[in-house]
Amino acid sequence: MKTSAEQMVERYKADERTAQVNEKGLAACGVAAIFYVTFRIIYVGFRGGLAVPELVLLFVMAAMMSLVKKKNNLQELPVLFGRRLDPAPEAFPKRLLLYVLSALRLSVAWTLLDVFGKVTGLDSMPLTVVMDLTLGTLVFALIDMLINEKQIRAYRREQARLDAEENRLY
Repeated sequence: MKTSAEQMVERYKADERTAQVNEKGLAACGVAAIFYVTFRIIYVGFRGGLAVPELVLLFVMAAMMSLVKKKNNLQELPVLFGRRLDPAPEAFPKRLLLYVLSALRLSVAWTLLDVFGKVTGLDSMPLTVVMDLTLGTLVFALIDMLINEKQIRAYRREQARLDAEENRLY
C-alpha cells in the first residue's frame, strides 16, 4: 500500500530542480510562520497575556520537524554560531565551551527581557541581573549540551552503520 505522498509523486512527476524549488518555498513559509508565532508570543507577553495557542503551535511545528527527520532517518550535526560541531569524542571540551557561550548569549537576552519587562518584580535590580545571568547560563548550557550531544551520538551511530554497510559491499 502506497502512502498518499508516494501516490502524488507518481501522479504529478516533476524534475529535481522543481522539487528543490518547492522544498525551498515550503521551508521559507515554515521560517516565516515560526517568526510570526515567535513575535506574536513576545507581543502577547508584553501586553500581559499568555499566548497558549501560539506556544502550542510552536511546539507542534518543532515536533513535526523532528518526526520528519526521524522518519527519513536524517542525522545532522548540530550548528552553533553558524558552524557545525565537530563530532569527534576528543572535541568535547571545545563543544562544551561553545555550549556555554551559546547559553551565555541566551541568558543575556533573557536578562535584558527580564530587566525591561520587569518580569520578576524583585526590588534589587543588580541581584536580579546576576541571578538571571547565572541561572540562565547554567540552564541553557545544560539544555544545549543534552540536546546537541544526543544528536552527535545519533550522527556517530548512523555514520558507523553506513561505514559498516560500505565495508560489507567490498
